Formats: sequence, structure tokens, C-alpha cells
Amino acid sequence: MKEIEEEAYKRIPFEILVHFADFCEKNNIRYSLAYGTLLGAIRHKGFIPWDDDIDVIMPRADYERFKALYHSERYPFSDITVNKHHLNPMGKVYNSNTIFSSNGIMRSYGLFIDVFVVDNFPTNVRERLRWQKWTRFLIFLNFTKNSDMKGLLRTRKRFLGKVKILLHKLLPVPRTFIQKKISMLSQKYNGSPTGLVGITMSRDNPFDTYPSDLFEEYVDVEFEGRTFKAIRQYDKWLRICYGDYMQLPPIEKRVGKHRITAYYK
Repeated sequence: MKEIEEEAYKRIPFEILVHFADFCEKNNIRYSLAYGTLLGAIRHKGFIPWDDDIDVIMPRADYERFKALYHSERYPFSDITVNKHHLNPMGKVYNSNTIFSSNGIMRSYGLFIDVFVVDNFPTNVRERLRWQKWTRFLIFLNFTKNSDMKGLLRTRKRFLGKVKILLHKLLPVPRTFIQKKISMLSQKYNGSPTGLVGITMSRDNPFDTYPSDLFEEYVDVEFEGRTFKAIRQYDKWLRICYGDYMQLPPIEKRVGKHRITAYYK
């Protein structure tokens, strides 16, 4: 395998995003740039200079429709409902000609964009916390079950952290059962509107909640010289996520959060 040059860490995901956006717009599927990608679009008109990943977000109905219609050999889609080896709860569209390792853990897919999904959340706080904590436990269990043991143990410096990994790995629960349970729990409250939504399928922001109307209307925004979709109320969402998001962080915090090594197959 040939190691991928550093500049391609942004170029390849951007090419995936263009392909994804073209498909969604052709098929009237709603999506929005999300998290650091949306922040980059608004503040920098492109990538945050010290960031290289791409995030998009979709309402559940559009996510399921995308999964049903989408097929690409060059840029396949993967999530826990279609790939039993999928590590993370969110979906990914990836470049099939690449592969990478992160924090010493080799992935079963290549350079990618993350596809988050919006589900209804219960309005009762106690009920919501119980539901989210149980879902988060299953998400971590799935990650542990599908990770290389040696690589995963290297990511935990504390003894108790290593013990926790071993206990999760040894639990006699099939991966397919865990994944089906995660999918079912994430959609538990989608039967009727609650006015509150969030992203259960996330290990980073599982307790954030948003008004459901944030994901009803969309506008065009510029990202790296190309127009993509974003929720119309992006200012409100970015303030929930980042506070005063137009203020640059201190220089010492302007560093990427991902530690990956990627290769061409």
C-alpha cells in the first residue's frame, strides 16, 4: 500500500462530499453541512484551516431514503445496519480505493465523510438521560466489539480503562444484536413529534438537543468554492454547539483532533 499524501486528506473527502451532495439534490433528499464543516463554511468559506474532516446531517426520513436509493462502488455507504464491522454509530460515505488507521486502529473503510441522522428526543429530562445513557453504552460496546484489541488497548493509558475494554470485549453479546438494538433505540420516539430532536448516533455529542424546526428549511452556503446545503437557522445551531462561533480559538487550540494515517489500496 502507498501512503496518501497529506494534502489529499482534505481533497478526497471533499470529492466525496460533492458526489454525496449531487446525489441528494438530484433525488430531493434533504441534508445539511454540520459541525466543523458548517462552521468552516460560515466562518472560513471552506475547511477550518486546522481541520480535515467533513460532517453532514440528515433528518431520519431522508437518511432512510438515501440508504434505500444510494449505490456507488467508488464511494460506498456504510453504517451499523448494512455492515456488521462498522465501528461508529453514524453513517459514512467513503472512498473505496483508500484505507486508514486512527490512533493505531485499522478501519474497514477508507477516507470518508460522516453522515449524522436527526431523531426525535423525549421532552422529559430524566427519561431522555436514561435512554441516551443506555444507547451510548451500546454504541461503545459495538465500537469495542469491532475494534482490534491491541490497537484499542493502546488508546487507554489507565489500568481501569484497559479493564473496561477487556470486559466489554468479552461480553457474550453478538454484534448484530447490539447493532439492531442501537438502531431501534435511536428511533424509539420517531412515532410522533416531540418538538425536540438530537443525534443519538454520536459518541461525541449524544446529549445535545435542538428544536425540531431547525431541520425543516435549508439554504445554500459556500464551501471551498462550491455551493452546498445548510439548515436555514445555522446561526442558532452553531451557537448551541460552539457559543460565539465567529471568534477564533486561541492559537494553541488550533490543532486537528484526528490522528490518522491513510493509504491507497
